[in-house]
Amino acid sequence: MEGADHPSVVYPNAIGRSIRDHLSMSPDASRMTLVFDVVSGLSYMHQFDVAHGSLNPESVLIAHDERAVITDTHSPNPQAARYSAPELVADEGVRSKAADIWALACLIYEVISGNVPFCQIATEFRVAGAVATGSKPLRPGKGVNGNDISDAIWQVLLMCWEFRPEDRHKCIAVQQIFRSMVSEDNRPPSTLDIPSGAFTGFHFNIEEMKSRLTQILGSEDLPSLRVPEHLRKVVASFLPDTARLKATVAAAKKLDPRNLQIFVDFLDLMLDDLTDPFGDPTSIMLSTIMVSTHVIPRCYKLDSIQYDSTPIFKGTDAVAYKARGLNLRINHVTDSWTVKAILKQLTRWRHTSHPNIIPFYGVFHEGAIQSPRLYVVTPLYSKGCLEDYASTLPQESRFPLISDVVAGMVYYWNRDQGISYYNKTEIMISDEGRAVIASFNSVYLYATDPLSSAHQARFEAPGPDTSADGSRYMLMDNLLKILSRKEPYYQYTGASDISSAISRGELPRRPDHSDDIDEIDDRAWGLIMRCCKPESTDRPTAVEVQEMIASWKVDDSRPEGENSLGGEFLTMRSASDVDFRHVEMLIGRIQMELLRDPLSELLRSHIKEIATTATELKREDVSMLVDFLDLARLRSLSPAGLSVDIRGAKSYLGIVGKNHIDYAYLPSTLRDQGYQIRPKANGRRRLWTRAPRN
Repeated sequence: MEGADHPSVVYPNAIGRSIRDHLSMSPDASRMTLVFDVVSGLSYMHQFDVAHGSLNPESVLIAHDERAVITDTHSPNPQAARYSAPELVADEGVRSKAADIWALACLIYEVISGNVPFCQIATEFRVAGAVATGSKPLRPGKGVNGNDISDAIWQVLLMCWEFRPEDRHKCIAVQQIFRSMVSEDNRPPSTLDIPSGAFTGFHFNIEEMKSRLTQILGSEDLPSLRVPEHLRKVVASFLPDTARLKATVAAAKKLDPRNLQIFVDFLDLMLDDLTDPFGDPTSIMLSTIMVSTHVIPRCYKLDSIQYDSTPIFKGTDAVAYKARGLNLRINHVTDSWTVKAILKQLTRWRHTSHPNIIPFYGVFHEGAIQSPRLYVVTPLYSKGCLEDYASTLPQESRFPLISDVVAGMVYYWNRDQGISYYNKTEIMISDEGRAVIASFNSVYLYATDPLSSAHQARFEAPGPDTSADGSRYMLMDNLLKILSRKEPYYQYTGASDISSAISRGELPRRPDHSDDIDEIDDRAWGLIMRCCKPESTDRPTAVEVQEMIASWKVDDSRPEGENSLGGEFLTMRSASDVDFRHVEMLIGRIQMELLRDPLSELLRSHIKEIATTATELKREDVSMLVDFLDLARLRSLSPAGLSVDIRGAKSYLGIVGKNHIDYAYLPSTLRDQGYQIRPKANGRRRLWTRAPRN
């Protein structure tokens, strides 16, 4: 403070140049990461119902760590029309989040293409006229020059340039799409360093202030967390043990369909804030709700996807179709048990990204609302399964595929998860020739015939193994089959003979050298023998398996695997625009339901004690108690002793004491209807009656 009339504001130091000037001076800068910075910042503002109102290249600055930060210059923008939504140009609207989305798309257009929007139009007056009539900026290569804008990004921009504000993408949906497009960010983490000397003369506790601000604003890492901290803490209180978790799920299921959808969207948003949602109680709660209600987060769903009517595959649990114009497989899940199995693992699948695991693209429903049919979208693996594909390759070319499988399984092993490998369709081959594991029960989408007991016995690990130990044993049995085209224990035919051999510690037999293409070298055979040890403690760890295969230094000239979505497919994802104020209200309802049973028991057993205690409470506390009980009554959670009709109001008299209640202690819902407490003629008792209206 330099004076009472001249306060100074301290804020992070920016380079002082706009994003437009920065790209002009540094044309090789990563434009996609800068775009994602802006999208993330605006998404954060919109989550708190704050609209910027004047987003343009001059209101986005570049900080010292080369990150784009949103500010408000409050200075006139000579190119305002080029970043204004139609409703603003026509003076029919005020600044809004929908108008921000239009401006955001214009900013993205300039950052990527290098052109200002409507660069082919010279005057701002004519630009305003074009915008007001619904015109959109021209795509580079379609009448204007500039850097190319990919199909995927262009589709997103078009969704943000919808003429009607309500038809535009939500910012959180744009953020989700660009998050999948930004593959790598090598910039150091953003920090805010304030030297201790800067606070000379001030006497306050920095850590205490930081703690209090965190309580108000949420996590100190504000841009990365999308759910306010106080809501996270409330949800965490629902999940201390299995009983509490089950009770919370039961309470949530009592919400109406619209509110249950909002709550499910919120839970999935919470998982987005976690680096690893495997095993998190929130994930378990979301999965449980999905299995029992079939309500799926909206961001999992795909819109407007079309497919051919002729099946390309018919299995025991699913029928598959080819998507029109896209290299995708549309899997109609036909078995009711399999539907539940898929839904149970859908949350984990959605939050998993690994080049050697089949990616989750989305789901959609068709059919009647009462009994909708579930469709799961996956890549179309035209090369088939690993077992069939590997048999056509020379021995050395099979090792990179084995390395793929180990890499995918290590991902699970590191999370103490295991994967079964009984069916050859559990590992498919991508278009790039890489092995991908069909996990999270997606294997049912590819299953053909039921497996024989003898086949399953060949891959069962001996002893009481954990899932991770058992999957390592199973992996090596399949490694043997991939390299030799012979199943483990091929010398036995019956399930009982195979199980007996495994029980007595017999290891798989090394196949004869009948064909050079199938000869297993000593390195691979040594690994197989180590992983097939009868005792799980004698088998190598996941890291050791990976290191052994890496030490073979197998040549791998295949192209990189690609799991990201492309083109117009990205715009088919539904958006989950979560209203945190509404979520807070829903959480309050769930808390009320959780209190139902203990409150009922309390009123049944201790009504006199409650009445006595209530007379000793402060006036405002009694009012709060009465309102709470009335809220329970109105939400059909009526505790014992409370009626749901107006006559039940007499029960409140019993709770707060006949001689200590007055008009202030009426439930607010009844006061709003004109009720008040009035004495009878003898003055000895008071009743709920309708107050006379003027």
